[in-house]
Amino acid sequence: MEPLFSEKQLQDMSKENIIELMQAMQAYQKKQEDKIRLLEEKTKELEFMNAMLSDRLTLAQRKYSRLSRVLF
Repeated sequence: MEPLFSEKQLQDMSKENIIELMQAMQAYQKKQEDKIRLLEEKTKELEFMNAMLSDRLTLAQRKYSRLSRVLF
């Protein structure tokens, strides 16, 4: 990843600007971490729902298989 600011630009920045930059970067990082956490939670929910649907499908297939043996 290419640096946003050159070494010279950083050296020329005032302390206040550097503080503002760090605060903005920290806020952005927290926002990204929150998004990642939310996506991980949604992934777990979807995996759980997938497992439940897979179990239901298996049960339905077994029931259909038994019914078709009885009928035919």
